[in-house]
Amino acid sequence: MFKRITRIFKSNANALLDTLEEPIKIMEQVIADSEKEILKLYTSYEEIKQSIENLDKLEANDPKTKEVVEAQKKHLQVVKDKLKIKIEEYREKIIKTKNEVKLQSQRNKAYDAILNIQRNLSRFNVDSDLSAITRMEEKINKKEAKIKAYEDMEGI
Repeated sequence: MFKRITRIFKSNANALLDTLEEPIKIMEQVIADSEKEILKLYTSYEEIKQSIENLDKLEANDPKTKEVVEAQKKHLQVVKDKLKIKIEEYREKIIKTKNEVKLQSQRNKAYDAILNIQRNLSRFNVDSDLSAITRMEEKINKKEAKIKAYEDMEGI
């Protein structure tokens, strides 16, 4: 019994989340989060760039120290170059994703409008409204026939 209650609770919670979930808002939030991550990557890029500049300023008199400094600079340069490429790739993806979100947003608005139209059309039933008019017409015709019958009986 407890499992059944748990299952019912989970299914209702999932249904509630599905109704609250707005696809466009979620897509926009994903983009905002991605942009924050790119900013962090760019900050790291600037820190690496600064480290390379600091190593350039370092005066190493000892050949062994010079070798270590050059190796470190070389390694940092490789990391910096790779990071720059990744940042650009991510920026391009975000730009494409923003365009996709715009498209999906327009699709979503169009589908909302279509759903609204269909809901209104499903409530509006011309045939039943027209049949009501036909029924009222028949009632009026019956009244007219009664009046005519009374007139015929009275000889008017």
